[in-house]
Amino acid sequence: MQTQYELVSLEVHEGDATTSLRLKIPQCPG
Repeated sequence: MQTQYELVSLEVHEGDATTSLRLKIPQCPG
């Protein structure tokens, strides 16, 4: 059960990271 929870947490984190990266990519001048 712990593994499943960890996977869910990782998936959620990945989604947040993708959104943050997508927002940061256009903001970054380089």
